[in-house]
Amino acid sequence: MRAIPIVRNLAIFLSLAGTILVPRLVTGWIFLNDADRLDVGGSTATAAAAYARAAERLPWREDLWEKAGTSAWESGDAATAIEYLEQADDRGCLSSAGLLALGDASLQDGNEPAAIQAWERMGDDPA
Repeated sequence: MRAIPIVRNLAIFLSLAGTILVPRLVTGWIFLNDADRLDVGGSTATAAAAYARAAERLPWREDLWEKAGTSAWESGDAATAIEYLEQADDRGCLSSAGLLALGDASLQDGNEPAAIQAWERMGDDPA
């Protein structure tokens, strides 16, 4: 008879986990779809923020941090671009294009040593 409480407790746990996780995942996908639409439409600053919100809610999509950073860079917001691109870099998923954007944003932000370091690292990236 101990199997019934275990099954009931497991069902309660899964129900609570679903109640907590599902809305977070759904909003992550909504932010991602919005970001893609905004990016294509040329609203890169708004797209950058939406990509960042999606990345926070979809942690296995580490590539979204780079998308957020490059969108911020394209909108002319060097400080935000650096913040997002460093998030991608911290997760080990910054491509050569991301390193180029990080270097350019760092230079615009007045940090020439960081810009040079990012550009030099581009040669290390096989992609």
